[in-house]
Amino acid sequence: MRIIERLSEQDKQDIRRVVAHCQAARHTQYKLDAGWLDAADQPYVHILCEEGYACASRFDPSEIEATPVANDSATLRALCAAVRNYAREHDVRRVLCIADRQDAELSQALLDCGAEREFAEMRMELDEHKFASPASGAVRLRPATDADRPDLARLDGDAFADGSGAHIAPEDVAATKMALLDGKTIGKLRVYDSEGTFGIYGFVMDACVRGKGYGRAALGQLLCELTARHPRSIYLEVDPDNTPALHLYTSMGFVPLCTFDYYALAL
Repeated sequence: MRIIERLSEQDKQDIRRVVAHCQAARHTQYKLDAGWLDAADQPYVHILCEEGYACASRFDPSEIEATPVANDSATLRALCAAVRNYAREHDVRRVLCIADRQDAELSQALLDCGAEREFAEMRMELDEHKFASPASGAVRLRPATDADRPDLARLDGDAFADGSGAHIAPEDVAATKMALLDGKTIGKLRVYDSEGTFGIYGFVMDACVRGKGYGRAALGQLLCELTARHPRSIYLEVDPDNTPALHLYTSMGFVPLCTFDYYALAL
């Protein structure tokens, strides 16, 4: 079992081989960002063995999100143990392991390792043939700036006492679009581009404007911008129990791809 932070080209080939083989054999999805192997400036840790692999991300230094990939239960359990040991050695307080709900063997391996399921996210991808550009309306999008940090913190319902948003990472501010109505901030979305695959996150509308069609207008405007760039794909993730959001996304052309379950691994 090797733990690697800087991958060689041979390492990348080995990881791609393992992931492609397991994905085809198990008919499952793995939560791995497009281009993750080439993201040298991102906080990924790679755990690699002969027939298995785990990607562990540390965007929050106190937390790891890990995606184990293998074809047999013993290797899956060994990868989970390696992630746990790494977390203990690096003062990580929380480990979440992610499994496609249809991958019963991985889910069972996580339970065998003492993990407990905490929550789920449904990944949905845009079918551009089902997306109709919305009519021009009063909602406008603009890039966020540092001056928007207090609004970002407010919309996220942040628990940070000063409400300044000073804790928000610069790259997250740079990825954010503010939704405006008559010049007033009413919501925001973040979009990340990874080799032409766009992920939409942090979509929040102010409580006082929900149910009035402004969220649909903001998302529609963003999708118009993204589809004009001829993307490989556009996706978002949503709580599978959030019926209003599922209705909105489905009506705009998003289709379910898979549901990821998040398991908290005891340390």
